[in-house]
Amino acid sequence: MKWSANYRDESFLKWLQSLSKKHTSTARVEFLNWLATDRPQFSSHPLGFFQHKFYFGDVEYRVNVWIKNYQIAKEPNWPIHNHSYDFESLILIGSLIEVRYQSRSTKKNPTHKVYEVEYLPDGSRLTSENILVRLSKCAEENYVSGSTYTMKSNEFHEMVCGGDFALSLMTIGEKVNILPQVVTPLHENRKPEIYIQALVSPEILASKILQSGL
Repeated sequence: MKWSANYRDESFLKWLQSLSKKHTSTARVEFLNWLATDRPQFSSHPLGFFQHKFYFGDVEYRVNVWIKNYQIAKEPNWPIHNHSYDFESLILIGSLIEVRYQSRSTKKNPTHKVYEVEYLPDGSRLTSENILVRLSKCAEENYVSGSTYTMKSNEFHEMVCGGDFALSLMTIGEKVNILPQVVTPLHENRKPEIYIQALVSPEILASKILQSGL
């Protein structure tokens, strides 16, 4: 799926960032109003959230919507992954729980195997790298509205919506010339399916947010 090149001005970016400082109910109403008036394009993400991509100047941003009871995720939904870029994420509404992992390539007592994410015109698929690693949990944080966290491209983590609904803003930093990776437990025998991204209308997204009851 090709992203449309959405270029925004400074006032839009400042408005988004300001949501993190407002009461939850106020921020949610403002976000729902934006969905209704601007009708932004969101697409599903293999990890279960929904994403809108835009640019301000030369910087790429992504608005991520997490709805606990509404996901269009890949199957199987293996959540531990890294990225092909560094980034900073600001929590605008709700909370996100992050678990980080240390990874070490090894053939002695490995715990996980590595898949590479290959991008397709309308989605993605996972291809085995025949790499075995040992993962160990090194940190867990609950980020609430107003919190920020940063990640380097080679770090592994997983994210969980801390409630029924969350909204975050990613600022994409330096990109590296590698594909992102997903890891699966060593004993996992299921084969990953090709993931087809879906466009989600602002009306459906708004209705699911309202049903979340935050």
